[in-house]
Amino acid sequence: MNLANVTALTNGGVVRYDLRQLYHVHRVYEEKRRRIQKLSKRKPRTAGRLMRKYSRREKDRARDFMHKLTARIAGELEELRSGRCSRAWRALRAGFYTGAKESAAGSRSGTQEHSSSCSNTS
Repeated sequence: MNLANVTALTNGGVVRYDLRQLYHVHRVYEEKRRRIQKLSKRKPRTAGRLMRKYSRREKDRARDFMHKLTARIAGELEELRSGRCSRAWRALRAGFYTGAKESAAGSRSGTQEHSSSCSNTS
């Protein structure tokens, strides 16, 4: 895993998931934040309002991208008939979106348990 992609081994094949769009979202909003921070010297109230607005937009766009990516990965796992893996991915996604440390930690440990048994059973 790096800033541009995530590479996984599935059924003996290598699968690469592209993260350039997520990186692009981050870079665009990084530039917007930089400009807003310059504005904060002259108009701090306006800058604070704009910072909240664009921070929320960045978070929403990143969350949307991650949701679509994890849904695609879960769909591919179901196609491969890796039912245990897809349940583990659903648990991981649930913890990721709620932001709860307890549920995310529990799903991570569940993922590790199931990851060794992820194979094509047919």
